Amino acid sequence: MGDASKEIEKQLMDTHDLKADVIKVGHHGSNTSSDAAFLDSLDCKIALISAGYKNKYDHPSTETLKTLDHLHIHTFCTSTDGSIAIYSLHHFAFIVTNDGLFGIIH
Repeated sequence: MGDASKEIEKQLMDTHDLKADVIKVGHHGSNTSSDAAFLDSLDCKIALISAGYKNKYDHPSTETLKTLDHLHIHTFCTSTDGSIAIYSLHHFAFIVTNDGLFGIIH
């Protein structure tokens, strides 16, 4: 989602029927992105957040993390999990993090 704001997310919802299994959360997980209605409309299962460890902006925001948790979207963040990689082969995919987490994506 890059730096797309909640306003851009609303425009996307209004003009497209978007679905995703995995989303890269906008703006490092700040509260200016990742509106609950937008995330819910995507029906995604996994959220990836790119944020530096102990960054000066305190990303990701508690509000964004609570929204993702409330929607039961499993969240991985580079500030806590290190590097994150997703591998796929045909209809099989799995996620691996630098700190040793491993999971299968259905």
